[in-house]
Amino acid sequence: LSTVRKPTYSDYIIYKDEGAVSIYTIQPQLKDSNNMRSRIVQRPGLVVMEFAPRFTDSRERRFDWKNKQKFTLNVAQCGELVGATEVPLTLTNRGMSSTDAMFRQSELTLSKAVGEQGGFEFSLELEDLGQQEDQRKSKAFVHIPITNGEFAVIRSLLNFTIPYLLAWDKVLQTDGASSLSSSSNTEQSSAEGAAGVSSSSSSSSSSSIPAADIWGSHL
Repeated sequence: LSTVRKPTYSDYIIYKDEGAVSIYTIQPQLKDSNNMRSRIVQRPGLVVMEFAPRFTDSRERRFDWKNKQKFTLNVAQCGELVGATEVPLTLTNRGMSSTDAMFRQSELTLSKAVGEQGGFEFSLELEDLGQQEDQRKSKAFVHIPITNGEFAVIRSLLNFTIPYLLAWDKVLQTDGASSLSSSSNTEQSSAEGAAGVSSSSSSSSSSSIPAADIWGSHL
């Protein structure tokens, strides 16, 4: 029997009348150290949220995944969602779009849903930055309501995933002797890497949401 472990792929998808969102992870990139005796994190992992609008000309709930838009969460932005105690919370990314090669700003906002059922809402807005400033227009791509239970699942998944995005699981799998011998060599590079992590998220408050410890203890 083969002992080679096969890769596992999984995502968490929420389907709504307004659209759908798929959430999955990208593993961190590792590289060999200079002495080839250990590996270091070259690029931390990411959490990707893919938003797809619903086809408006169909009575069935069909979604336009070909025209989806992505919003990637770095480690700090995952922490913003896990530790948030007030909404609205807005996270901002800027970068080149892979679909049309346009330099774009994306804003992901978590807000309180309007209505008696409660819950929350994810909204994604896009702004093309390649145009003149007076010609730029923000476009609301999609608004997706989520229940309290769905939001609890998202926070739990993010909370569980953060150590893996930094490859801490691989560090803790190392035997004690090699961990001690490599700690002095990697301490400086780890500190420099941590100092380089930045978050472009911003938040404003108007409504309170349950404290993070309600969803479970932190790792």
